[in-house]
Amino acid sequence: MTPSNATNGQQPVIEPRAEATGIVQADDVDRDEAQRIERALVEAVAAATAKGRLHVERAHDEAQSRLRLTLKGALAAVLEILSPKSGNGQPLIGDGAHTSLTVAIHPVTTRKAIAINDHLLAATKNRPQEYGEVTIRTERDEAGAQLVVHVDGSLYSISYLLFLVHLHLTQSST
Repeated sequence: MTPSNATNGQQPVIEPRAEATGIVQADDVDRDEAQRIERALVEAVAAATAKGRLHVERAHDEAQSRLRLTLKGALAAVLEILSPKSGNGQPLIGDGAHTSLTVAIHPVTTRKAIAINDHLLAATKNRPQEYGEVTIRTERDEAGAQLVVHVDGSLYSISYLLFLVHLHLTQSST
């Protein structure tokens, strides 16, 4: 929890923290492509850590031509890695890479949890269909003031949906 400064004698506002954990899996990644992505990841991780805590693990299976990234950290930092472009403007990983992430947001009021759910549902209905199916599941822990969002689908779709969650947490007054 991050307390904001109190003004005019009001109680400090506790801003929600969002922690993300998940996997990005890209197929058809040969050794040269995996090395290019690894070089770009070093730069991207360095930039992303300015937005929060971040841990990234990379595993390349040459036999199956599959690259797997395991991500854990602050949502803002993870979003930097999920961004479809690296620092030099080149795609880091293809938009269609399979992505599965879980974001735990706490503390979050019931009102904000409902607003995030509503935004996710609307965004899912209105997202570009060419990026395939997306699965979203949310769980609300009222006593722990926590919302957990599970998303599964293409890198582009997941990045888009989690960006909306981050935007709602940082810009919305609900």
